[in-house]
Amino acid sequence: MRNLARLAVVSLVCLGALATQVTPSEAQPIGGGVLRGQIWGYTWLDEATPLVWARVSAFVNGNLVAEVSTGVNGSYLMYLPLGTVTITVEYAGFIQQSKVVHVSEGGTTTLDWYLERSGLPIPEFTNYGIILVAAATVALCQILLRRRTKPA
Repeated sequence: MRNLARLAVVSLVCLGALATQVTPSEAQPIGGGVLRGQIWGYTWLDEATPLVWARVSAFVNGNLVAEVSTGVNGSYLMYLPLGTVTITVEYAGFIQQSKVVHVSEGGTTTLDWYLERSGLPIPEFTNYGIILVAAATVALCQILLRRRTKPA
């Protein structure tokens, strides 16, 4: 019975939290607006794909005022101060891009990005790693084939 009461209390608290969630327009700070959009990158097959965890940074007069990362579908949402803001997008393996936007009072600006591959190797994945993985795969295949062909 106690567990049922605890469950009821937790459920009510969760429902209350859901009911009091604020929408982006209500949470917007005074004197600024919203910037939203999606970030896409071109794969080695030249197909556009959403970039997850791309970094979106906003600068006013060279000072960082906001920074977010993209979600699962490459989308982002950030609240910015009123005026001219420089937006920079970066993602490993792609060319960094910057654009200047004007944020109006209470307005929403949509800014989508299409990043080109840089051609530079991503630091975490060097060519040595690829060679080692390929060699290990070949060695494993040879071991498995020898086990199969051994007479019983």
